[in-house]
Amino acid sequence: MAFKSYEEVVGPIELNLRGKTYTLPQPIGDDASELHRRVANQRTTLSDVAPALLGIALSELEKDGAPPALVQRVTMTALVDFVHGRDAAERAWNNPELLLADPSAAAKIADTTAEAPKKKPRARKARTSDVSADEKTGS
Repeated sequence: MAFKSYEEVVGPIELNLRGKTYTLPQPIGDDASELHRRVANQRTTLSDVAPALLGIALSELEKDGAPPALVQRVTMTALVDFVHGRDAAERAWNNPELLLADPSAAAKIADTTAEAPKKKPRARKARTSDVSADEKTGS
């Protein structure tokens, strides 16, 4: 597998919605640090992080009369991109029923980006209850 260009992985997201292209910024520096802090806070809502994730695209979407479900989908996609990367964000965008039905789906979508490592079976230590009375006495 070849590596994608840096811009494809980390650059802004461009979405063509209803005939118009909206550019979602890639949070960097202090904005990214603040966004990480807010995302880690379990009580943060999408509307709390939408301005940082969407930048001026949020006001453009609102000005253009985008329905709330579309703004939510765009925000969730940007959030998945920020937290889990571009491949997961593309999966999120292409499977809106997951995002709109279950906002916690971001982690589930991201889990599909990498194969789960295969665990080696661990050897189980023998407990004294596993040893028969004959084995304890050496008979």
